[in-house]
Amino acid sequence: MYINQYKKMKTTITILLILITGFISSYSQTVQIPKSTNKFINDFAGVIPDDKEQSLIDICSAIQNESSAQVVVVTSNDVPSDYPIENFSYDLATQWGIGQKGVDNGLLIVILPNNRQSRIEVGYGLEGILTDGTTKSMQTKFFNPNFRQGNFYTGIFQILNDIKNKISPEAIQQRKEFDKQQEKESKERWESFKDSVINILFGILFIILVVFLVNYFIKKQQEKKKKIKNIRIQKLEEEKRILEYEENIKRNAILQEKKLKQSFDFNKKTIHSMPNGWLNSQQIFSSIKEDFENTIKLLEKEKYVNYYSIINPVLEKWNNITNDLFWSFNIYKQTKELSDKLSTFNFEVSNVLTVYFLAKSYFEKYDIKKEWHDFDSAKVISKEGLEKVVSQLNEYHIMAENYIKQNDFKNAEKNILNFNQNVDYIKSIKDRFNLKNSEIQKALEFITGFKTIFYEYIKNNDETFNNHFIPSQLKDEWIRKKSGFLTINLFNENFSNPFDEVSRLKNILSTIQHLAEPALSLINQKKEEEAQKKAEEIRKKAEKERRQREGELKKQKTEKKDNPFSSSVDNNSNDSGFGGGSFGGGGSTNDW
Repeated sequence: MYINQYKKMKTTITILLILITGFISSYSQTVQIPKSTNKFINDFAGVIPDDKEQSLIDICSAIQNESSAQVVVVTSNDVPSDYPIENFSYDLATQWGIGQKGVDNGLLIVILPNNRQSRIEVGYGLEGILTDGTTKSMQTKFFNPNFRQGNFYTGIFQILNDIKNKISPEAIQQRKEFDKQQEKESKERWESFKDSVINILFGILFIILVVFLVNYFIKKQQEKKKKIKNIRIQKLEEEKRILEYEENIKRNAILQEKKLKQSFDFNKKTIHSMPNGWLNSQQIFSSIKEDFENTIKLLEKEKYVNYYSIINPVLEKWNNITNDLFWSFNIYKQTKELSDKLSTFNFEVSNVLTVYFLAKSYFEKYDIKKEWHDFDSAKVISKEGLEKVVSQLNEYHIMAENYIKQNDFKNAEKNILNFNQNVDYIKSIKDRFNLKNSEIQKALEFITGFKTIFYEYIKNNDETFNNHFIPSQLKDEWIRKKSGFLTINLFNENFSNPFDEVSRLKNILSTIQHLAEPALSLINQKKEEEAQKKAEEIRKKAEKERRQREGELKKQKTEKKDNPFSSSVDNNSNDSGFGGGSFGGGGSTNDW
């Protein structure tokens, strides 16, 4: 009874999995199940030699005569590789009804040579003898070594003999007796299990009671210990907060002291870099030094507590007394740097003139006034103009130095500013002229190389119009227009404006390119039509081959007569007379 229930449960789960798999795979593709041939051996793939097929039929007939079990072999190359073989084999076995009705002792062997897959589908009545593990090991033993070498007949022959031995009448009887014994032992184990469960339940209840009481007393002890622990933790946290507070004060104090020392070092270094007797620098430094020494002594007494309130007023004082000193010294340094800037500018004068004269040559040669409105505004760019600028810079330099000697730093700063503005103005003019010269040079380079580009465009169009898709009318039109391009004078060497000339030449290239567009469009259209035509030819050829295969298969089926379903088969016939057996999904799949 229990074994039968297990079989039914296994069958239900297996069928459910197969149905789910089949439902999912049906969205991608379906496979046509061939109609029943009522034959033991169905070599649709043509892998079994004709002269050896009868020996396989004899084995299947002997199995049916001895045990009433029906074993069917199907080979096929019509199942796609991504279609589950489990779905195909289960559907085929169910639709053909292999095995005796009520006994369900059918067995289907499916072999897909192209997919290198095989499966053994086992009916309900044989699942006790041919388990999933048994059928799997049989395929591994007999199919894999033979099929890998192309010996399909040998593999099928060996596995049929092994199946015959396993489902002989004696084996079936032994299996029935074994199942009865298993059912008896299962009942005894169930009675023993019930008694054990009752005893265990009482034991568990007793243990739960004991555990509850022990846990209650332990919990009380833990609560007491937890209170003591929390008091200790609070005390430690308070001590930690006090320590962190003290450390934070100490850390901030050290930073403040470091800030004081850095400020002192900076003031010391800066003042010492000033010329001797520079304004009141020495008196200021003496004051700073005295403040620094007194502050350090005071900090040693405070022990980090009031560092911030002590140091900040000192730093603020230093900042106030050094502002004017450092500003005047910075003006002094800038005045000293003017001589270096003047030397550098004198060196750049020749470069500025070179750029200017190149621009002037372009301006005088070409009509580019509208493109270059800056030229007339830069009248300072000349030898005389630059000499005047240099003279003016010298004056700014001398006046700045004189104001420094008089301690008039504001006027010295104004002369420095005027000096730098004049230098920057000349540099900006140079940069603008450089940019415009570059634009003119690029335009001239394009004009110089236009002839090569023009003939390259003509060559590309010639290749386009020589295509076999182009009608003679379009070719003649291109030849006529090309002659027009070649006869007129395209290469004007006496142009007045290089930018206008570049625009004219680019329009010519654009026109040549535009002339080829109808031809290119026609070529692309013809190529696309050819591709579609080729694809249609391939589709028709495939459709013709499919219809031929279907016609041949239909012809073979009409030549064979269906035999009545029966449980006996002629040993010399491949007709099985399937009896309508049922399958529950038992079996195994194999890849070689």
